[in-house]
Amino acid sequence: MNEDLNSLVRKLRIISGAILFFFVFTHLLNHSVNIISIPAADYIKDNYFHLLWKNPIGTFLLYGSFLIHIPLGFYDVGKRRSFKMSGKEWIQIIFPILGFFFILFHISSAFIATRIFDGKVSYEFIFSDMIFNEPSEAIIFLGILFAIVVTFIWVHGVIGINTLLRYNMRSYKNMLNIFI
Repeated sequence: MNEDLNSLVRKLRIISGAILFFFVFTHLLNHSVNIISIPAADYIKDNYFHLLWKNPIGTFLLYGSFLIHIPLGFYDVGKRRSFKMSGKEWIQIIFPILGFFFILFHISSAFIATRIFDGKVSYEFIFSDMIFNEPSEAIIFLGILFAIVVTFIWVHGVIGINTLLRYNMRSYKNMLNIFI
């Protein structure tokens, strides 16, 4: 019975983590289009990104995965008998905890702007202040913080995918042995 619960918890954590990682990938891909053009990034966000994540199924998968993955991560840490872990395991635990508060700020500010005040957050709106005015210390600080959090979340996801592939795919382990 206990092994079945642990297996179910692990599968739910893997599935929810994969959904969250795919969201982060598509979110960052959308942000990266700003390198080409701010209107192009807004177009892709409005016509593709929102199509994928702002429909009832995408929204349910995204927020459901968020609500599942975090408590199950804490459950996994809490059931350990020892905190003697490798550096990779510590990074896997600490990075998302450090990023969690900024993500809550990011989600809540977007939610407040769009749902409560019925605003439309566009890249053009976000970047207009930075283009026409001197960057303030707050904008610089948030930019640096954003870059750090993106790194934390990305590293967490990559370590999770690497661990999953190592334990579930013999060919992946063989390829790693060739390259490492």
